[in-house]
Amino acid sequence: MQYGFAYSKLGEYEKAISYFKKARKLGENDSWLLYQLGLALKEYGNIEEAINVFKEEIEITDYKGFGDLQLAWCYALIDEKEKAKKYFENVNKYLASSLEKDEELKKDYNIVLNLINSVTYIN
Repeated sequence: MQYGFAYSKLGEYEKAISYFKKARKLGENDSWLLYQLGLALKEYGNIEEAINVFKEEIEITDYKGFGDLQLAWCYALIDEKEKAKKYFENVNKYLASSLEKDEELKKDYNIVLNLINSVTYIN
């Protein structure tokens, strides 16, 4: 699992995903692992699989709101804005006080908010 995290930090998402999936096969299935796997999948561009992993993560985590932010982000990326808004509401519910203190979280929050509010142009 630590190798997956290290590769993810280096931007080597394909290797990170491989290690996170190996950890799952070995019986690791905590919310931290699922969250990190979801992040790596999202960054690698495998949005549908990331969505499935983040849905698993939010069911078992004690840290409410973070997986919801990532789900909102994923849905906004694939232009499913109503679904994105649903999960984004949970972010406001669970993480309002954290947004004031955590600059990285606030940055991600604003990225997702801008994606949700962006206009989609179809050619």
